Amino acid sequence: MLSLVTGASGFLGSHLVQELILNDYSVKALVRQSSNIRFLEKVPSLQIQYGNLGDFSSLKRATFNIEVIFHNASLVKEWGPYDIFREHNIIGTQNILEAARINDVKKIIFTGSAAIYQQKNSKLEEEADKNPLNNYQKSKLQAEQIIRDFCGKYGIAHTIIRPPGILGPRNNYIPPRMINALSKKKVQIIGSGNQKHSYVDVRDAAECLRLACEKQQAIGETFNISSYVATVESFWKIGAKILGKTALKFQRYPYWLAYGFAILSEIWGKIVQRKTVPSATRFRVSYFGKSFVLDSTKAKDILDFQPKFDLETSMKDMFDWWFTR
Repeated sequence: MLSLVTGASGFLGSHLVQELILNDYSVKALVRQSSNIRFLEKVPSLQIQYGNLGDFSSLKRATFNIEVIFHNASLVKEWGPYDIFREHNIIGTQNILEAARINDVKKIIFTGSAAIYQQKNSKLEEEADKNPLNNYQKSKLQAEQIIRDFCGKYGIAHTIIRPPGILGPRNNYIPPRMINALSKKKVQIIGSGNQKHSYVDVRDAAECLRLACEKQQAIGETFNISSYVATVESFWKIGAKILGKTALKFQRYPYWLAYGFAILSEIWGKIVQRKTVPSATRFRVSYFGKSFVLDSTKAKDILDFQPKFDLETSMKDMFDWWFTR
């Protein structure tokens, strides 16, 4: 099966490319001219296609003779004006869909985001309330609906996968932040630290995307995926153990205080048109201050998704990669 992976040079995308190749897919990787393709250079039998979601002619070339598109490319940022997310995550999605229609692509597998949900103490099923707090989340939720509407109109099979926070090798976001936080006297957390969060190992996520392509019952469906659940405290304790930090202490802030500070930080950030992320955001406080547990029963039942990694393994592999990259 000839497949196209958008966002192929990134964290999840590069693992997905390898997962597909290992399972006898013919894969074309869509990457920008400016992309660092070091994770793809040694992948056997991989076709590299240069282009981007804003260049429609490059998308028409990339989707020629393709049977399935794994649409993984996305602008992921906690802060920024809506227009930049609209350009990448909405218009870019519309462009890849139109190119798929022109070239008679049969199936789209879309990587959504579990960040669109409203945090609750109960497990979140796929139909749970949505509450996008930032422009990234809003754009991902809108992109989902665009895919459903477009694919429904033109008869293109589609499946949507919603991963939570992704851990594992090639994650270049979490390690430096954890290392920095653990270098201080106390790690700052919101509330008791007993809040529970779902995570997925990047290799489990890549396998699940492949399974979504292969299972006929997955067509038209949306799936939450998760490898494991951990409390905020246990997450930090495992990280500290791996990094050899034995004297871990926490500085705890009440939720109401942190959320109020986040509101003020966002207001000030908009007033001064701040380009960098404010010191606190409503999303960050809401996410870390409340439990966020996904119900992935549907993925296990329909996709036969069986996670292979636990938190400690994912985190160890993540830091091993970080220190040897």
